[in-house]
Amino acid sequence: MQDNGNGRDALIEAACRLLRDTPPEKITQVAIARTAQVHPSLVGYYFADVSDLLIMATEKLCQDYQRRVGDALSSTNGNSREQIRSRIDILLKMGDDFPYFHRLVTAVVNQELPGSEPLFRQVVGSGISAYDQLVDAGCRAGELRAVSGRWLMVAIVAICDAFGSQQPVINLGKESGFDRENERHAFADFILDLVMNGIGTPISGSAEGLETDFESDRSELTKENATLRRAVVQITLEKQLLQDRLRALE
Repeated sequence: MQDNGNGRDALIEAACRLLRDTPPEKITQVAIARTAQVHPSLVGYYFADVSDLLIMATEKLCQDYQRRVGDALSSTNGNSREQIRSRIDILLKMGDDFPYFHRLVTAVVNQELPGSEPLFRQVVGSGISAYDQLVDAGCRAGELRAVSGRWLMVAIVAICDAFGSQQPVINLGKESGFDRENERHAFADFILDLVMNGIGTPISGSAEGLETDFESDRSELTKENATLRRAVVQITLEKQLLQDRLRALE
């Protein structure tokens, strides 16, 4: 087979296509060349080894993720809830489109691929920065509490990864009539609710609980004040009526 002008980018694209159904550790130079329809020697010409090519494929997929996020955020009103939902939706969709995407990113994060540290710093650094900005903007708008953007990113990515890695659990009992897309949207709803609202009720004595108690007490006091005002008015009217009767007897 000839190069046909495909070159480096074609090989990266071929690796990305393979990642749709092939674990990273099973991708070979021959498989990449076959998918790109080029001679296997071309892989060695452009890349030091398969790991080098997989790092470039990871970078391309991460760029695809960032592009999807940018497109999604441009169509929202910018509030924290919609921004977080967009990131969740895209992470889950990326996991469906490229089932080994999360595993590959994890390999980069753990620096299991030789020479992946620069990409690790770039991907993780930009991710932390984006989530820090999201939290800061949410705090200023009164939509979020002051939490760690870093931990928020780690939590969301880990939960989204579980949708793929825990498929046997998610599918259990749903073998007949399982709708992957509907299940993905339902899972996204759950993650968003978990992030934005939590799953616990306010703890007695907590700030939330005290605020609720205060509002309840204030409501009760308002009702009592209204009752007292009505009683005062009634007493005043009865007093006036009694005085009028006394004057009539004089």
